[in-house]
Amino acid sequence: MNYNMNYALIKSDLESKTCPLHNVRPLVKIENKQITLRCCCDYFTGKCMAHLDQKLQGKSMISIIDAWEEDMLKQDRKVA
Repeated sequence: MNYNMNYALIKSDLESKTCPLHNVRPLVKIENKQITLRCCCDYFTGKCMAHLDQKLQGKSMISIIDAWEEDMLKQDRKVA
C-alpha cells in the first residue's frame, strides 16, 4: 500500500493552530515520517492530537481506498 502523505502540509497546518488559553503555537518536528508535537499545555496538546489524528486518518483512508482500487484493477487485468 502507498501511504504517501504530504508531511510539509500537515506540519504547516498544525503550526497554524494557536492555543486559545495561552496564544502560543505548537512546535512541530517531522523526521523519518515521525511527527513530534510540543504544545504549551495538556488542553492544547489534546486539541492538536485530535486534529492530527483526523488528518492522518483521512489520508490513510484515501491511501487504503487507492490501494484497494489498484489491486482490483490488477485482478481484472489477470482475469481478462
